[in-house]
Amino acid sequence: MDRVHLDAAADELYALEPGEFTAARTELEKQARSAGDKDLAKQIRQLRKPTVTAWVSNLLAHERPDSLVPLRELGDQLREAQQTLQGDELRQLSRQRQRLVHALVQEARGLAAERGQRVTEPVARELEQTLEATLADPTVADTVLAGRLTTAVLHAGFGVGGVVAGAARTAGTREPPAPARPAPGNAKATSKTRSRARSRATSSESAADEAAPAEATERKRAAARTNAERDVEDAERAAQEAGDTAQAAADAVSDVERRQAELTERIAELQHALAAAEEELPVLRRQARLTARERAKAEQARQRVERIRTRARDALEALD
Repeated sequence: MDRVHLDAAADELYALEPGEFTAARTELEKQARSAGDKDLAKQIRQLRKPTVTAWVSNLLAHERPDSLVPLRELGDQLREAQQTLQGDELRQLSRQRQRLVHALVQEARGLAAERGQRVTEPVARELEQTLEATLADPTVADTVLAGRLTTAVLHAGFGVGGVVAGAARTAGTREPPAPARPAPGNAKATSKTRSRARSRATSSESAADEAAPAEATERKRAAARTNAERDVEDAERAAQEAGDTAQAAADAVSDVERRQAELTERIAELQHALAAAEEELPVLRRQARLTARERAKAEQARQRVERIRTRARDALEALD
């Protein structure tokens, strides 16, 4: 199976708006099947339609990849501070985390609005939880930065153990864009990058302070909503497969009906020819009888002529 082609299909699909996904996936699957690549067609069919939250996250990854890079850097710093039990630094980084996540949610909302998609409060909360999980878990970060998330990742607290629902699902194995590694002696560039990240986070500090953590009931509701969207996607895929099967059966029925019509027409032609032959048969029989009588008369005449010829020859010999 050609991984390059699967990556290209996944990149194309996960950059689309939700309403365009299913039709585009079906078209790519048909193209792969027409090209004789059944394995690729199967893998394309298995690419899951992203939930609204996952689509907004992917949109941010595709349109503003640089905005997500500070998430990876800040996540590394948080894990390091947690492991070394640096309380003051951990509290400072936690405040930066809140500001950065809030800023990214607002940026994603703006991108979605540009495409005519309104981000509701439940979706915004799910996106916030997903970005929190991105900070806590490098595996989730890889999925989010690759722009191939298919469902929200709900998170509580900090650390890998804080991921409580909606494990990250990704399509393909394309590596996410990694932050640039500065060459030795180029620490000043790294410092500038982190300063820009802190500046982005500080710009929305007051708005972040007003954002309260989602309550447990809201997280359960968000998880239920994610599961429901996943069920809808599964049902849509099943309906598509059932439709394809029904279409194939309909085509087979059409072929059988066409062949049946051809045979029915041929039978009618043969029946017409048989009826004509049955009408002609008595005439041919009469002609055969007449011909037989004429033949008998002709045979009798030949015999008479033969007898006359024999008598004539005998008479001639007698004269000699």
